[in-house]
Amino acid sequence: MGRLLGAESNYDYVCARVRGMGSRLLSSADVRELGIRCPSLELLSSALEKTDYGLEIELNSIRDFPDALAFLEVSISQSVGRFIRKVHSLGVGETRDLLGIYLLWGDLHNLRICLRQLASGSREGFSLKGLEFWSEAPTSFYEELLSAEGISRARDLAISLGSPISQAFVEAVSVLERTKSLASAERRLFLSYREEVEGRLSLYSSYSARRVREAVGVYLDVMNVVAFMRLGAGRSGRGEDLFLGDGLFLDAKRWRAALEKGMGALVVGTPYESLVVFGDPLASERKLERYFLERMCSMYRGDPISVDVPWGYMSLKRREGMNLRILAVGIYFGRPLEEVFAKFV
Repeated sequence: MGRLLGAESNYDYVCARVRGMGSRLLSSADVRELGIRCPSLELLSSALEKTDYGLEIELNSIRDFPDALAFLEVSISQSVGRFIRKVHSLGVGETRDLLGIYLLWGDLHNLRICLRQLASGSREGFSLKGLEFWSEAPTSFYEELLSAEGISRARDLAISLGSPISQAFVEAVSVLERTKSLASAERRLFLSYREEVEGRLSLYSSYSARRVREAVGVYLDVMNVVAFMRLGAGRSGRGEDLFLGDGLFLDAKRWRAALEKGMGALVVGTPYESLVVFGDPLASERKLERYFLERMCSMYRGDPISVDVPWGYMSLKRREGMNLRILAVGIYFGRPLEEVFAKFV
């Protein structure tokens, strides 16, 4: 009963708080203006100190980073993580559970980084730069994973955390160890993620839960299209074992048809048809990921007493941070501003 108590009133409270936070978001136009006014990283840091990013910029020491770019990128990412976690902390019951599903995307991103490091055999150690700071598991967990020496130590660390997401990593590591295939290990990670999300969503039948199912469905669609392109589905008899499960528009029937007829059969008649650049998986992936993020951002303008507003805000905050990091990289390497602005999400 505790899960459902006061669910509607909590959505109302969370949405009211998030609307206030949303009034301070930086639009793409705002970030462009920062780029015009701040031709150096020092000036950009000073300008961001007067915004919601000021706390992390003040608390971090540039001496702890290899260069000014890493300092600013990590500070921006940490700030984004702080605000997304804050939104999650406002929820109780159903609200908190559904907002927690959003955080799992951060975990999935971070665990893929850890898997890739294990697969490469790299011993470069821990780097904050590539992590998302809005995961369900604490950042310290990923710090330890990336610093772990060998698969056995990484597995032990994941087991010790004792959460569903760390168990997903244990299973993926076992696949990696057995098959030596990063693609197979990542697929196991995706499947575990999907199973965890489906388990959480099975508890609810509300409008908000349906909206989350739609969002997760689009994400699975995007990942399926990316897998089809990047892993050579349909060639050399490969493909049946690459499908990640039914999404919002794509299902197993479409997948099987695409294995026989090609990519066109997978995406025809769906929103993804115009996003696929045949022969260019990387460009297609970027377009698909942008479509997904834009769809999530549009939720902010949705139902004011449902999961739409907080999910939309968290996506807008992510986009804001991504654009600020793109700007910082462009300034650091002396790129023309128009070239930098064209890369904004």
